[in-house]
Amino acid sequence: MAAAKAYPPWVIFEHDCTLEVDGCSSSIADANTLASSRTTGGLPINVSLCLAAPPEGSRVCVQLPAGVKVSYAAVLAAHGDSVVVQVAGIDDESTDHFVYNAGDAAAEPPRPPSLSLLAPHSITYEDKEEKRRPCWCHYLDAESTGLLRRGEDDFLVAELKMEYVTTVAGTTHEEAALHLLRSASDEWCVKRPVVRRYDDGGETVCVNLASWWRNSTVIPVGDRMLCWVHLDGDLLFSDDVFDDESPSLWYVPPPEDADLGTRSVCVTADGSTVKFVNVFPRCCCGGAGRSFCLASFDAYAVRTWTLRMDDMTWAMDARLDATQLWSLDGYKGLPRVELAIPVVSMDEPDAICFEVVHHENHGGDETILWRIMVDMKSKSTLLRSVFRYPKVRWCRSWVRPLPSSISRYFNSKPPSSGGQPAQAEAMLNLTNRGRAVDNKVHAINTVQQAASDSPEAAILAALQAIPGLDRDDLLKAYRILTHDSSGCRFRALMGLPMDFRKDCVLMEIKASEACILCSLCSEDLQLKG
Repeated sequence: MAAAKAYPPWVIFEHDCTLEVDGCSSSIADANTLASSRTTGGLPINVSLCLAAPPEGSRVCVQLPAGVKVSYAAVLAAHGDSVVVQVAGIDDESTDHFVYNAGDAAAEPPRPPSLSLLAPHSITYEDKEEKRRPCWCHYLDAESTGLLRRGEDDFLVAELKMEYVTTVAGTTHEEAALHLLRSASDEWCVKRPVVRRYDDGGETVCVNLASWWRNSTVIPVGDRMLCWVHLDGDLLFSDDVFDDESPSLWYVPPPEDADLGTRSVCVTADGSTVKFVNVFPRCCCGGAGRSFCLASFDAYAVRTWTLRMDDMTWAMDARLDATQLWSLDGYKGLPRVELAIPVVSMDEPDAICFEVVHHENHGGDETILWRIMVDMKSKSTLLRSVFRYPKVRWCRSWVRPLPSSISRYFNSKPPSSGGQPAQAEAMLNLTNRGRAVDNKVHAINTVQQAASDSPEAAILAALQAIPGLDRDDLLKAYRILTHDSSGCRFRALMGLPMDFRKDCVLMEIKASEACILCSLCSEDLQLKG
């Protein structure tokens, strides 16, 4: 018997769906993923998937009967085993939305894929002045719509809009409005959430936020929260939108990074960790800003940050310079241009896919597109893989790539990252806490023993004991601390709790690098560091 097909643990969906005629022999879709339903007008419709391991993109295929006209079809949102698909302008009449569910190949018996037609997005609601007014919304906005999946049958679709509201006095202002649809309901509802700042305990109401907020994407965090991302990386987290009758939105600012560039916010570690990626041009001397030197005209740097969910603060965890990629044999043949559209792996927080675009002019415009996967923490496998897109597939498909873990549900073995029972999870937490205590005791003993040998050995031992500090940052911090003859910096570092020390070290490194004034100084630091 042939071995069952293995699907990747996660995929990146291209925004545009592939439109096909039902029953065509040239379909690219996987027959195992087929699900059927009917449109609002009663037409049969099939949705299936063409799944590929990143950095290559995966596609959603929409099949309709021959002769049916469609304006476009797109993937709007994804979470867990489901995606939201929009099919617009069906025979110039309707725009329909569907939730495609992968089922579960590992269940007993296996659950096949399914396709559910959502209720039309037309709403009547009461605003604050008790005026009933209709709100006709025939389509969902891709940049504003999110999906949350909970259990086998329960899901929620949410769209965040900034809508104009007219008061009794006749003045007009913008307010946040959450348009919500539960799987058990046939009607959309609208909630008027209060927007608060998380960093001040929720006491400050962000009155003017709606006037400048513009959504760029929506990410699910866990299975109860959605996060709307502004074009500049600002975040709005929802309360538990499943159960809260009066949900609030919590504003969290982006990391304090002075070097502005291409920004992206993604979830990783099975949807529980929020990552911020900033790709910005740098000068040939190492500072921020685009270089005018021909040798480094397209030089750039990448920084990544992780959001601590306990206190909603950012911690920088990795950096990458263009020269590190350009020097690799695997990068030969690719253009030396600034990376674009970062997508963090849903399984590995340090693996990121980027787009590399090259424009040629030889009697006409030609665009070549690659997708690469980079491991931000690995020196031996910095560039993991490269995929070049055929011309026939590249148009605007990568305008809004959408990561999803839906592919793992087609495997006959259960997902390795599935949830654990409460008791087992509690035991795991207890074990991890015990190990953390043992590690701290061991680290203290190591530092005390090293201190009796030499100050340099004590510094090295203290840095090696900091969890998550990579080799490059360790060496840079070692150079800074050993050159401080007063020893004040090292004593200040050792006076902090262990979970504060990594941030302190990274701040010292950042402050040290800020003094780089020229390329000669930068080269000197690299040689000595």
